[in-house]
Amino acid sequence: MLNLTLFSQRDPKWAKDKMAGGGELEDFGCTVTCLSSISTYYGLPQNPKTINKTDIYYRKTNLV
Repeated sequence: MLNLTLFSQRDPKWAKDKMAGGGELEDFGCTVTCLSSISTYYGLPQNPKTINKTDIYYRKTNLV
């Protein structure tokens, strides 16, 4: 079993943050939240707020 850090898109620390594609993390942030867990697991600590604010995830890789 993987030892993943679990994040919630509804965490008040980032739930109301606006996403680049529109909407808020609490409603449309499942991919951002999953990327946060995976990134942290592989040694690049992130949370949904930092992933959401990082342009590279939107513009360079088209992941989100």
